[in-house]
Amino acid sequence: MGAKRRFGLRYHLDFSQNFGQRDVAYLGLGMDALVSLYEKKDFIFGLFGGFELAVQRWARVAGVAQEFSAKIQYQGGLLQGQSTTFTSEQGALNFQLPISLGLRVKKHLVSVEFGAFFP
Repeated sequence: MGAKRRFGLRYHLDFSQNFGQRDVAYLGLGMDALVSLYEKKDFIFGLFGGFELAVQRWARVAGVAQEFSAKIQYQGGLLQGQSTTFTSEQGALNFQLPISLGLRVKKHLVSVEFGAFFP
């Protein structure tokens, strides 16, 4: 083990994608400050807090399931001259600056954090 450090910084990149009736993509770059309140040999208890610059975009595909199911024949094919149509809608590009606060516990090589993300 090296010298004890009570304060630290960490940087992170977050990405999430949600597929459903509304597809949402989220990308963020953040920084957290870490503070160790209690340290023993293999145990650390502390706090973290930080912010993130994030971009979010959503898209929606509408009316596909209802239109498609109405066009299926008993043989499983489309009727003569009919086709499926997809209508989509794009949402605006949203910028966010969420804040995160929480507690962190580290024992040996396992670290657990409990926190909240405020948009």
